[in-house]
Amino acid sequence: MCYVVYMKVNNGAIYHSKSNNKAVRVVRANQAESIAYVKHHKQDIEAEVFFSDLVPATTEQIKHYLGKK
Repeated sequence: MCYVVYMKVNNGAIYHSKSNNKAVRVVRANQAESIAYVKHHKQDIEAEVFFSDLVPATTEQIKHYLGKK
């Protein structure tokens, strides 16, 4: 038996990227292919990642990403 889990990723939302090991903002989410285009505002990271690479960011990760203490 095989289970398929579908994850809806929202444009503009902040997630934690496991492969980049940091909080990233989703610039564009391609729901059909389960690919998200992400960026990090303080660094030159613009990448394509699979939805499976993204997990919801914690409150602390979001504050750090936005530069709030």
